[in-house]
Amino acid sequence: MDFTDETIPMPRIGDQAPVFDAVTTQGKIHFPLDFSGKWIILFSHPSDFTPVCTSEFVTFGAMTEEFKALNCQLIGLSVDGLYSHIAWLRTIREKIEYKGKKNVEVQFPLIADVTMEVAHLYGMIDQRCPCRILHRSARNHPGHYLLSAGSGTKFRRTETGTYRLANHR
Repeated sequence: MDFTDETIPMPRIGDQAPVFDAVTTQGKIHFPLDFSGKWIILFSHPSDFTPVCTSEFVTFGAMTEEFKALNCQLIGLSVDGLYSHIAWLRTIREKIEYKGKKNVEVQFPLIADVTMEVAHLYGMIDQRCPCRILHRSARNHPGHYLLSAGSGTKFRRTETGTYRLANHR
């Protein structure tokens, strides 16, 4: 898929959630079908082994059970490859301590999006930038999405400024 001349906007309130298949650190996923009936937080980060991204993953990794108790699935996304993700998650588990959290086992999938297909589907790539990084959160381009994979497939804005699919049961 060639995206060089194509600008795909971020999904907006009322839009259909983009559907995709992806390879992750937990195996292949069919999004959002594999997560039917759950809330989903799909969050992006620009690159493995960066300080801010690492702190986010340590924090989310440490909170995974809390999200599971809320019927919410975490899914990370970056344009790095699967082996980079695996090495990074191993480094987080074996060497990183952040705000008293250490030996954190990240148990949610991290999408390997080397082709940037998923990032483009969600409007996370700036076409004006020739680099391979994802948008970070900004006023007009939030990088985090809260989705529901229930029977509804449309985004709905929540009070927290994130989005979720409409018609969640």
